Amino acid sequence: MGRLGGLTQLGLVVRTSANAIHPYASQAVSFRSAIDKLAVKLLLLNVGFALLGLSFLPFGGIKAVVGALLLAAGFAQAIRTIDLLPRYVIVDETLVTHRATKERRIRLASIVSVRRRRGREILDLPSDDFASGTNILDIRYNGESNVLVSPRDEDGFLAAIGQPLLADTA
Repeated sequence: MGRLGGLTQLGLVVRTSANAIHPYASQAVSFRSAIDKLAVKLLLLNVGFALLGLSFLPFGGIKAVVGALLLAAGFAQAIRTIDLLPRYVIVDETLVTHRATKERRIRLASIVSVRRRRGREILDLPSDDFASGTNILDIRYNGESNVLVSPRDEDGFLAAIGQPLLADTA
């Protein structure tokens, strides 16, 4: 029996496992990220570029070259946009924040505080974190470490990690 990402291979049959995060997890609670409208518009725009490029391919010559470039650029940017959309899973007393290409595991017991990031703070966010949209929570853990998340169901997420939202001090 082999593991292939979120798939389990049994002989010649490959099936999706019930819990793609950890094969021996007892229970997993999953939260989707709040997708802001800009991300959805970017995804649709990129798919539109790919379709436009596809429509140029049959003409040949320079139009086919332009079509191939539009198709490749639109497809690559659509994949990049999808990769930027995070997901949050709580399994075996661990918060797993992940995107298509990276993951971070945080023990729930190590979480010190959770506070909301607002206004100008949102403009200073690192682009490599796990937040999308404008409802951003800053989770501090292990002293000075932090991760930014943006769950769609904020109240359910806070209840699942067992932490209250700190009141704004400003």
